[in-house]
Amino acid sequence: MMTHSARIARVIGIAIALSFSVSSCTVSEILAWSQETGHPLTPEQVDLVAANYHPEVPVTTVVAPKALVPSAAALARLAKCESTNNPRAVSKSGKYRGLYQFHQGTWNGVAKRAGRPDLVGVSPDHASPADQDAMARALFAERGSQPWPECGRHL
Repeated sequence: MMTHSARIARVIGIAIALSFSVSSCTVSEILAWSQETGHPLTPEQVDLVAANYHPEVPVTTVVAPKALVPSAAALARLAKCESTNNPRAVSKSGKYRGLYQFHQGTWNGVAKRAGRPDLVGVSPDHASPADQDAMARALFAERGSQPWPECGRHL
């Protein structure tokens, strides 16, 4: 029977392997990253990364588990916190726009990676609320709640 900490280590190792296989890194690059970022992997995690590393798996077959996709209710809470549910909101500095207060560079990058070239160059506050929701879900799938340091707790 696996201990709780062993299960957590296993999940982390598999998550790292999946993340890096999507980005086509080698196991040695993963290990270098772990040292450079100050997130050293345990020997068990290294073994799991190696065992679950499959660079031949096409990116199109990798799907985030449902738990990693925010629900409509969670997105509504995030939008309320970020913009008071205003899809046309613009921050005081003008750098962040829309329901989820995207920076234009972040928006463009997410749109490209999400296969939405039609949204590249569109100001987030000029995109439809449905498109803003889709880009927020895509960004969350990539980076979790990190892009929303204050309001991400609502996800």
